[in-house]
Amino acid sequence: LPTHLFTREAFALVRGRLRRGGVFAMNIESIGWRSEVVDAITATLAKHFEHRMVLPVDDEPEGLTNLVVLASDQPIRVPRRLSGPFADDQANAWRRRYVPDREGVVLSDDFSPLDRWSEGINLASRRDGTPMAGLAW
Repeated sequence: LPTHLFTREAFALVRGRLRRGGVFAMNIESIGWRSEVVDAITATLAKHFEHRMVLPVDDEPEGLTNLVVLASDQPIRVPRRLSGPFADDQANAWRRRYVPDREGVVLSDDFSPLDRWSEGINLASRRDGTPMAGLAW
């Protein structure tokens, strides 16, 4: 994870460039759907975006996983119809979606344990030996 891009200051810059109703999307790796990494990123996003949503890409809620995190100043709506080669994967991610409800550390330019947490994710990824599957959104 590029830790400097997951801070309160970086998200302020993103928020300042989005149009009203725009959606900021990021793809992250985590160990588990609801890890301290996910909690910290969504808590940090909450400083600038009223609405946040997490879409787990993988079926396994506890292991090494891929997540799409969305943030907006407006409610995030689920698309009515998905199409294309990844439509089933996208539909599964939308079905597993959740609104983050746990408190996490707010990451900033002055304080971010994300580097330390990322080491565990990187180690798990190397042990697993399989690249994380991405979705075509």
